[in-house]
Amino acid sequence: MSLFPEPAPSLPPFSSLLIAGPYHPSAPVHLAFTSAGPKSPVLLLCPDRAKFNEEMVQFNDHWLNSQSGTGKNSKLTSYVSILYPPTPVHLSLLLSMFHVPGSENVQPESTPKTALAIPPNLVILADLSRYFLDVPESSSNPPTLSSYMNLVNRVFVSMLNMTSGDRPTPKFALFDSRLDKFKLPLTAVPSRLEDDDDTADQCEAIVVLPLVEKLFEWIGIFEDDDSYIPSSQGEESSDELEGARKQLRLYRHNQGGEDDERKYHWVERRCKKSRFIKSEETEFVWEDTS
Repeated sequence: MSLFPEPAPSLPPFSSLLIAGPYHPSAPVHLAFTSAGPKSPVLLLCPDRAKFNEEMVQFNDHWLNSQSGTGKNSKLTSYVSILYPPTPVHLSLLLSMFHVPGSENVQPESTPKTALAIPPNLVILADLSRYFLDVPESSSNPPTLSSYMNLVNRVFVSMLNMTSGDRPTPKFALFDSRLDKFKLPLTAVPSRLEDDDDTADQCEAIVVLPLVEKLFEWIGIFEDDDSYIPSSQGEESSDELEGARKQLRLYRHNQGGEDDERKYHWVERRCKKSRFIKSEETEFVWEDTS
């Protein structure tokens, strides 16, 4: 399993994975492709189809353009199901309806999309914080930290309905590019009366990541690579230095020891790779890991 096209480092085995920070838009797709197979389908949930497609087009992943439609890679697409529940209510309803043959969770409202032939190998939930953006202050149900945590917990619970026989519980990967800085209040601010003092204390918002990461086995943080020091010996060509330098800091939560943290470094380079594609594509150039 990997968040990148080949050649790329593999992820450690995980039961649950949290990815935060400015990850590349194709990361959930690469994880889906490298986890999918005839007996290991993948379920990808995303809140906004248009935004997802727009970001994929803008990033323009060279590997997906050149390889995803060929040979065995083309076959993998049939093992990946993508659904776009547009609101938290839709997501909660969808999660409650997923079931596999023999499951006790079969409901009259079930549809072909929620009836899974075999348990998925992996459930991916992408861009979860988007559900909590642009919510009017006058909303009767303003977003809180518990709102976010509740949706995450619903995924964990729903996966129990996606198991059958001796098959293991599906793995879960949560992607949220805003999570390293995303803040939500602990509780909703009560509606004010007309004679309330407008200067009264508001409920302070807190960063979501430190609390959410406690639910996951492995955590990955995408960051700009500020540790890179350009060579002064002229050993590298200017072409090799072009691009955005990135790093992924991957660690196992609350586990001491050197083996429980690792870093990956690469360059995301925009270039013209094919005469058949007019716009620039993005490719990954790998460096040594530490």
